[in-house]
Amino acid sequence: MTDFGIFQTAHLPMQKVLEMAMAVALTPTPILISGEQGTGKTLMVQFVLERARFQKTLHKWGRDLGEIKDGDVILIDGLDELNLMHQQELSEKIDSLRSENRRIRWIATASVNPSQLVQEQRLRKDLFYRLSVIHLQIPALRERNEDTLILADFFSQVFNLMKSRSPQKISAQAQAKLLSHDWSGNISELENVMERAVALSCEGEIQVSAIQFSQTETQLHPSAGSTLSEMERKLILQTLQLTQQNKTRAAQILGISIRTLRNKLHEYREAGVS
Repeated sequence: MTDFGIFQTAHLPMQKVLEMAMAVALTPTPILISGEQGTGKTLMVQFVLERARFQKTLHKWGRDLGEIKDGDVILIDGLDELNLMHQQELSEKIDSLRSENRRIRWIATASVNPSQLVQEQRLRKDLFYRLSVIHLQIPALRERNEDTLILADFFSQVFNLMKSRSPQKISAQAQAKLLSHDWSGNISELENVMERAVALSCEGEIQVSAIQFSQTETQLHPSAGSTLSEMERKLILQTLQLTQQNKTRAAQILGISIRTLRNKLHEYREAGVS
């Protein structure tokens, strides 16, 4: 696997999406991020912003934008949920800022394929073209079968560390069950399944009986109080604790570069959460 930080993937198309995200992060080019619920659109926004060099402040569209300055980022979270009237307002705002020669980065997310929205006349063409200069489409988990066990193991490590428990292997039968599931809830569903599996497993191996699917949970977002970025922070800090603050050893255990680890710790210090 290539080191993409929090993104764990061996899926070539997903790697290409991440490589494009890394490249475009260094520019003010508008980005449209699309993908089904639970695929990690919010995480992709964070991935881009962590690597951007120019932005100052993040504004969310639909709230009081406040004073917008050169280099700021405006996030449209849920472009597919905006009605046509709000889309017109957004289009006019983009025109207004451009007329003032403002250097603004626009990032939009959508849970429905934006081309489909345009065809169904649910998304203005002009707005689509303005926001989708770069289109990052995140594949559904069912299209990334090679990532299922990678992510399952990652979540297992995270939840075991959060419980101060030794790592658990996933039995061959449990792996087969995970691979046979359709994951309609995508990575969010897998996260819930693995949190439950870790809680139900008392021995050193996660057995097939601990892998339990629930029809209602396929629609859920990440478990309460636990976003992927929060789990990443907990995993990093607890790994440092286990290695007695040995950053080189912690980076090896986490499978990330020492540079990535230092950048993460710097972000946590700046946010006051370290």
